[in-house]
Amino acid sequence: MKSEDLSQRSVPGFDLLDLTLFVAVVRAGSITHGAREVHLALPSASARIRAMETALGTSLLDREHRGVKPTPAGHLLLRHARSVLYGVDHLREDLAQYAADLVSTIEVQANSTAIATFLPGVLTTFLIARPDINVDLKACPSRDIVRAVRDGRADAGVVADTIDTGTLERIVLHHDELVRTLGRTYRRYLGSYGWIGFDLVAGEAAWQQVRELIDSSYRNTAATRLVAELDSG
Repeated sequence: MKSEDLSQRSVPGFDLLDLTLFVAVVRAGSITHGAREVHLALPSASARIRAMETALGTSLLDREHRGVKPTPAGHLLLRHARSVLYGVDHLREDLAQYAADLVSTIEVQANSTAIATFLPGVLTTFLIARPDINVDLKACPSRDIVRAVRDGRADAGVVADTIDTGTLERIVLHHDELVRTLGRTYRRYLGSYGWIGFDLVAGEAAWQQVRELIDSSYRNTAATRLVAELDSG
């Protein structure tokens, strides 16, 4: 067949109600019950199905005394109809975000220390400035956050500055240079001898950050073989 002939062939025009009706009829095994499910009168429903069969040039339903069953062509139409209706439902859900002035949702993962301290204020300022964005915030360990961002399971992450983020883009979100211990102030130090200066007597120590600092210090001081053993579990 020539290309110009193909371009001139008509494509059956089914609307969403046709497809919804057909799915309902097959599910119910009855045109009467399917029509009732989509709030159509029986004559109207029957006429729609006959029009679909005429447009396709084949039968879609086998009419039996106990009801109807899809023909091979009907099974094919059923599969495509379900796919189309499923896509329409998701389209409506996505467009509903625009009605709520939410263009997109981003997932942000953060460690417990950030969530308990500065991050709520940062997110509040951001959401006021960008009402078109919704933020889904989840608490996770810093190393899991890096993997989630790298694998595409999170859009952004907030981790301790001691965490190796590899090739991921990183920006400084908050400075936390001073800590207190035993009533005295020290600078946090991470170097060849590990870390010092962390508040362990304030009543609510940030144990997640303690774990991260110990982990980072060990990685900076331990032999490569020992670090590999740590990563292997």
